[in-house]
Amino acid sequence: NNSSQITQGGDLNRANVDQNGTGNFSSINQSGNSNQADVGQYSNGNQSYVTQSGNGNIASVTQGTPN
Repeated sequence: NNSSQITQGGDLNRANVDQNGTGNFSSINQSGNSNQADVGQYSNGNQSYVTQSGNGNIASVTQGTPN
């Protein structure tokens, strides 16, 4: 099973999580302004943590090989 937790504050926040495989976990926490986070996990047993606060932050995480 895969699991994901997303918490977002105001402004133009965006989060996208795409998990293929099993045993993946992703946690995204964003607050304020133009934040964006993209996580793709394409194999088994991956973990990803993204925490952003304030202003124009961008994060992208890719683990494994995209299908």
